[in-house]
Amino acid sequence: MYLLNADKTTIDNLLFLAGDGYSTNRRAFTGTLGDVAVYSDVRSAAEVKSDYKDGANVKDDDLLLYYQLSAEMDGKDAPDLSGNGYNMNYN
Repeated sequence: MYLLNADKTTIDNLLFLAGDGYSTNRRAFTGTLGDVAVYSDVRSAAEVKSDYKDGANVKDDDLLLYYQLSAEMDGKDAPDLSGNGYNMNYN
């Protein structure tokens, strides 16, 4: 995912994964999410392929946030593995 001019306010208030943040319909998304990475730049095809294969490079300066999600984490905070402190409530 790429967010143009993303900052902490944008991420804290406007970023919802698999939902809109307002709906009470918690079944709007029926799939699963694994690794989630958000970058401040547009990724090349080679970068996307590498991230898919190996996971996001946490040393990449353009990485804004990175989560490795699993069903066991439901209801807990998901740590931001990028080191930027954008931990997420995962429920």
